[in-house]
Amino acid sequence: MLKLSILLLCIYLFGSIPFSLLVGFMFGKDIRTEGSGNVGGSNLGRTCGKKAFVLGFLLDFSKGAIAVLVANYFGINPLLAGAIAILGHTFPIFLKFKGGKGVATAFGFVCAYSFWGAMFAITIFLIVLKISKYVSLSSIVAIGSYFLYTLFFQPAFYSLAIFGIFMFVTFMHRTNIQRIKAGNETKITWM
Repeated sequence: MLKLSILLLCIYLFGSIPFSLLVGFMFGKDIRTEGSGNVGGSNLGRTCGKKAFVLGFLLDFSKGAIAVLVANYFGINPLLAGAIAILGHTFPIFLKFKGGKGVATAFGFVCAYSFWGAMFAITIFLIVLKISKYVSLSSIVAIGSYFLYTLFFQPAFYSLAIFGIFMFVTFMHRTNIQRIKAGNETKITWM
C-alpha cells in the first residue's frame, strides 16, 4: 500500500508540472495573462503559435504515456495511473489546483494503453480541427469517438473508464462549448 501511494503521488506530481506554462515562458509569454488565461495547450497555441503548441502538447502527452509505462512496470492498474496523471494536469498542486483541461495527457494515456485506438482518436482530432479550427471541439469529438471505438475493441470496464474521461473532459470544456454556441470561441489560425 505504501509503495502504491508513493507511485501514485509521483505520477500526480509529474502530471502537475505546468509544461504549457513553462513553454510559454520560453516563448516570452505568460499564458495565464493572455488569451483565455488557461495554462493548457490550446491557450499556449493561440498565444505562442504552432511550435509552442506542439512542444507543449508533447510534454503534456508524456504525462499520460509515462503514467501507463510506470504502472505496467510496477504492476499497478494503468487506468488508475492514467486517471491520476490527468487529475494532476487538471488540478496541479504547483498552480493552486488550476491547470489545463486534460486532453493531451488523456491522449498520452490512450496512446500508451492502446496505440491503434490513439491513432484513430488523433486522426479524428486532426480532421475536426482542420474543418472547425476549434481545438476544444476537436478534443471533445476525438475522445467521444475513441469511446465509441472502445465499445468494439476493448473490454467493457475500459470503455466505462474512457466514458468517464470523456465526461470529465467535456465538463472541463463547458465554457468553451458556451463560447462556440455564442460564436465567441477563438479559432486557431496556423492550421
